[in-house]
Amino acid sequence: MPNKSFFFGIVTMLVIGIVIQVFLKNMHPEPPPPELPVKVQELEPDSIDKYTRDIEENPFDAEAYFKRGNLYFDLGEYERAIKDYTGALQIDPNAYLAYNNRGDAYRRLENYWEAVWDYDKAIELKSDYVGAYNNRGLAHYNLELYYLSIEDYDKVIELKPDYAIAYYNRALAHYHLEEYENAIVDYTSAIELNPDDIDSYNNRGLAYHNLEQYERAISDYTKAINLDPNFALAYNNRGWAYHNLEQYKRAISDYNKAVELNPNYEIAYNNRGLAYGYLDDYKHAISDFSKAIELNPVYEDAYFNRGLAHQDLKQYAQAVADYTKVIEFNPNNAYAYQLRGECYQELGDTEKAAADRAKAE
Repeated sequence: MPNKSFFFGIVTMLVIGIVIQVFLKNMHPEPPPPELPVKVQELEPDSIDKYTRDIEENPFDAEAYFKRGNLYFDLGEYERAIKDYTGALQIDPNAYLAYNNRGDAYRRLENYWEAVWDYDKAIELKSDYVGAYNNRGLAHYNLELYYLSIEDYDKVIELKPDYAIAYYNRALAHYHLEEYENAIVDYTSAIELNPDDIDSYNNRGLAYHNLEQYERAISDYTKAINLDPNFALAYNNRGWAYHNLEQYKRAISDYNKAVELNPNYEIAYNNRGLAYGYLDDYKHAISDFSKAIELNPVYEDAYFNRGLAHQDLKQYAQAVADYTKVIEFNPNNAYAYQLRGECYQELGDTEKAAADRAKAE
């Protein structure tokens, strides 16, 4: 029969595993997405109608197409923006800003390879264009081509050593390559250039977390919280660091704050349930896992954790129902079969227990 040590939890977006016996789940927390680059230029307060009239009067006015494209981009109308940037480039094939901005529009539409091609053209036309290198780095990041992303940010930093966003974005790429020490170095540079960057503090905390340097992680999460007391993500992450230090009451306090700030934060409910489980407070644990499932009906880990809590309370029928949901989500979860088999055995259904044990092997 399982005990509280089997519980596992989620920090931020993905699972961090508590390593025990036969069930291991070692993944990584997910930092916020890369910062968007600064705009290429300030949008002028002119109207779309003005540029439309300019184009009607002079169909070869590349600047009018470009500026109208910027206005469409600012409105989130990326297809129209692409059409106008293309119009500008048909008139002026050397308009590197139009290539860059069209790449940004493609990237917003998640057409990352088209974006990379446009950034390549912008760089071909202007080899020292920091914005295009940075943006191509973002597209490579989106394509999970992290080494190429790092190369782009290396160039950005070479051209503009005080560009904090480039250090931040390069750190994200290092993080995804599990190069946590390199990520920490870059987040530290970003913080030196921008001491109020809460995301860099939070993400550096995640890197320390993955190195099991929990006290340093807590220090960074606390700094992020001091800068923004409404930063629910940092409360959740600090709670998980306290959890790893077996300071479950402190962890619960942080999860309380996370769900107070974001009542729909299913991960924080799941994590608080884990902390209650380690304190043998299964009633509150089950309540939290149930809330996480209410918020996210396909939350496999919350079903699994609730099943464990029910099993510890000898509520075997409820545990079977939860493990069955886990198996529906993941038919290859051998541990769920094993535990469900144990519950069937307790319920006296030896045939189903034997079948589950066979599937668990």
